[in-house]
Amino acid sequence: VCASGMKAVTLAAQSIRLGEAHVAVAVGAESMSNVPYYIPSARFGAKFGAQKIVDGIEADGLLDAYNQTAMGYAAESTALEFNVSREEQDEFAVASYQKAIDATAASKFSNEIVPTEVPQGRGKPALVINSDEEPAKFNAEKLRKLRLAFPAADGSGTVTAGNASALSDGGAALVLVSGARLQQLIAAGTIDPSTQNIFHVAASGEAEQSPERFTTSPAPAVRKALSRATCGESDKDGAVLRDFVDYVELNEAFSVVGIANAKLLDFPMDRINVNGGAVGIGHPLGCSGARIVVALCTVLAQNNARRGAAGVCNGGGGASAVIIERI
Repeated sequence: VCASGMKAVTLAAQSIRLGEAHVAVAVGAESMSNVPYYIPSARFGAKFGAQKIVDGIEADGLLDAYNQTAMGYAAESTALEFNVSREEQDEFAVASYQKAIDATAASKFSNEIVPTEVPQGRGKPALVINSDEEPAKFNAEKLRKLRLAFPAADGSGTVTAGNASALSDGGAALVLVSGARLQQLIAAGTIDPSTQNIFHVAASGEAEQSPERFTTSPAPAVRKALSRATCGESDKDGAVLRDFVDYVELNEAFSVVGIANAKLLDFPMDRINVNGGAVGIGHPLGCSGARIVVALCTVLAQNNARRGAAGVCNGGGGASAVIIERI
């Protein structure tokens, strides 16, 4: 689910490379607040006794389809494997929120957010949403005091609602064009490369591990995409990634996901999610893969950088990644 928006980007790029399209629009969208509860027995009639109501968000988005366990328990396993404490995850979450707050105050999201009008009822003016709402809810003191969300039988654990991503609504879209169509648009004056940033999907990659290890799959996915962008150059120690790309965007499904993949990629934390990530901004499941590609393009443009990598984990053990170049 979570990588679907990025997969839309890679499929659009591949269709253009194959000559099947000159223009494609890749979209990721999710409205978690509108996901219903299910009554499975209602379709053909409940016969007798109490009936079960199923949370659609949990069943279709936050539950491991193979092991039938909440994704948060995989995050707990990752924290144990990488020796990441509750305190370290809380501090990562605080940093994610603070980066998002600072970026909002500096209008760093203004070029990528489309103001949206929300009807407020008869006779009332529409509410205009032009910034992410999650950062405004931030309270570091409360975050550090939240109870565990996925405790073990002995009561131990590290993951809370505060150091995990929030349930959110959102959408992201990107327009991809072929080189030939880009030249036509430039010649027609529709696009001015002197004032507009243009980006190239240089490579993409997928990775798969056992379902419960989905949290660390972005790292091998990024390495696979990097290998394709660099014509197969090995990057076991992270040196090639640090030299080849300027910034990295990783989806923060949980704080431990960001921490573990930064360690696996051996990439500087101050060049990862520089405007905040899913913990501080929100994680609309089907949207996030596309959103972090948009975020990466924004960061490259704002910092006059050339290349970046984006990786997002997916349910079932998988992950997707792309390498983006600013032309």
